Amino acid sequence: MQETAFLIGMAQLALVLTGLIGIFVVFLIGEGAKSRVNTHHAASMLSCSLGTVAAALVPLILDAYGLSGPALWVASSYVFLIAGAAVTLMMATLTFQLTPAERKELGPLHLVVSYGLGACTFGLLVWNVAMTPLVGNYVLAISLMFVVAVIGFTTFSLQKILHW
Repeated sequence: MQETAFLIGMAQLALVLTGLIGIFVVFLIGEGAKSRVNTHHAASMLSCSLGTVAAALVPLILDAYGLSGPALWVASSYVFLIAGAAVTLMMATLTFQLTPAERKELGPLHLVVSYGLGACTFGLLVWNVAMTPLVGNYVLAISLMFVVAVIGFTTFSLQKILHW
């Protein structure tokens, strides 16, 4: 499969980011800093970074089982859609539980960008399942999910380090 190097590289990057997020969350969110906003940030960052790892590995695993061509990208897109729907449901539940003040603390722009990129990811995967399966759609969907994790990590880090 031509995309193997990209998929392995993306899985490695996302796994490194997951480790950084884990260390950051453990050391910068002490017992006194637990809040629904911090839980939301941590859940978003970890689910998107681990989701990127899984989404990058799925086509490699399916390829090892002999799936190839368009069927590989349709099957991978289905798996990504199902997992993404579960994560979106979890994150939406956490978001709707926040008070207006907590949503403001979380950052309205951060929420809009994250959910917007998630919607774009969803659209690309639906395109692969319902229309013509394109490798580029899957690659872009994985990249967008990784970007959501990076944005979450960056905004959360700035808030914690610079006390914004």
